Amino acid sequence: MPVNVLLASKGHPFQRGPFFDMMDSFGKDGIAWTHVEAPASQLFYKPANAKPYDVIVDYSMQGVGFGRKAGDPAPPVPEEFKRDLMAIMEEGKHGFVFIHHHACSWPDWDEYANIIGGRFLYYPGTLNGVAYPDSGYLLGVSSTYVVTNPDHPVTKGLPARFDLQDELYLAPYNEADVVPLVRSDFDFTDDNFFSPYQVVGNGKMFNRDDWHHPPASNMVSWAKHYKNSPIVYIQAGDVPTSYNNPSYRTLLSNAIKWVGSEEARQWARDRNAGKAVDPKESVTVTLKKQTWPWEWAEPKASDGKRCLFCHKDGVERYGGEFMMHTVASGGTSFTGPLCGNCHPMLINEKLDTGGWRLAKA
Repeated sequence: MPVNVLLASKGHPFQRGPFFDMMDSFGKDGIAWTHVEAPASQLFYKPANAKPYDVIVDYSMQGVGFGRKAGDPAPPVPEEFKRDLMAIMEEGKHGFVFIHHHACSWPDWDEYANIIGGRFLYYPGTLNGVAYPDSGYLLGVSSTYVVTNPDHPVTKGLPARFDLQDELYLAPYNEADVVPLVRSDFDFTDDNFFSPYQVVGNGKMFNRDDWHHPPASNMVSWAKHYKNSPIVYIQAGDVPTSYNNPSYRTLLSNAIKWVGSEEARQWARDRNAGKAVDPKESVTVTLKKQTWPWEWAEPKASDGKRCLFCHKDGVERYGGEFMMHTVASGGTSFTGPLCGNCHPMLINEKLDTGGWRLAKA
């Protein structure tokens, strides 16, 4: 039986021919798809209307409200859509794949960012009570994508590293709530990105005047659940350099097949019920108390192979992959690797960092 997909789009321009050609190519993988544009796509979040589909792939961008000034509210989320979305997520009979600019959707509804795992902000705003500047964008950047969870069904068949040219986002993502699948080796700091509000508010492209953003996660794809439904987010997907990239096609096809499987639905139900999960999936970190069975430690000079904070080596801690950073507290600083479990603590203002912060280069 094919995996039946409802594809939603509109709200952000894209090159339809190359994108739809990519979707057609998934026929060889047993994927059949039907296209609908927003806002009509909202009707298919009703459980009865979604019944013919195994997966909803949402490539739309809704509710941003271009033309407003910073501080003005975004368009309200339709209450019927809210109720339908909660119902279909609770029902747990469908999987969801969210692509690229869909992370910009419904910026005044915090819970939608919690469903996706993060949010790209065109306008300065708040997320779960934390104030954020507008997010950062960088068009057409080439970087190396590193598979950090090679045993996951979504990354099956992907090379350990592959090059991709696409837009990257500097935005708040909740590493503590997701299973990272792929990361980029790009430097996600505001020196390398531009302000989207300068575009939508002032008509200035490629501008970062008086704009600053804290360093952000380098995750570019992750898996998560919301209520009883499995979800995958893929940040890339802006241009044909991704649509035509064999590794990107494999990533997206795998994501569709996995969230549409009974395996993924059971995984989401188990996580929603609070059942124990594989510790390899967990990146929840707090100072002195972690979900993983080892203690947080104060930073110390590294040999280049061990995390500055937990002092565990990459193979034991994070599949051999490390991210190099300088961290500072007062007049003391250390430069060395941070593992993927310790890194989120330093970029999430809600977590106790013991005074340590990523130091600006």
